Amino acid sequence: MLFMGAITGIAVNSLIPSIPLVVAVPTIAAAVSVAVVPLPLMILVLTTMLFGLSAELAVLPAVGAVTSYVVVNGLGAIPSIITAIRKSD
Repeated sequence: MLFMGAITGIAVNSLIPSIPLVVAVPTIAAAVSVAVVPLPLMILVLTTMLFGLSAELAVLPAVGAVTSYVVVNGLGAIPSIITAIRKSD
């Protein structure tokens, strides 16, 4: 998942060159990984170590991880969608 997120970060940097590569790659890698594996602290540590980020730059994957976790798990988006679909049947 980290690799897929890193590739997506490179694609985002290619499409929108104003976003620096050092921002796009770790942030999107953490966000994609947390969307699949709901362990944001573990993914944050792995992403920070994998990309060799300093403490100041570790904020970037932290924002991506927390945002992804809240959208996918914290707000209950997926269970509420499944419940709505079951109610409509």
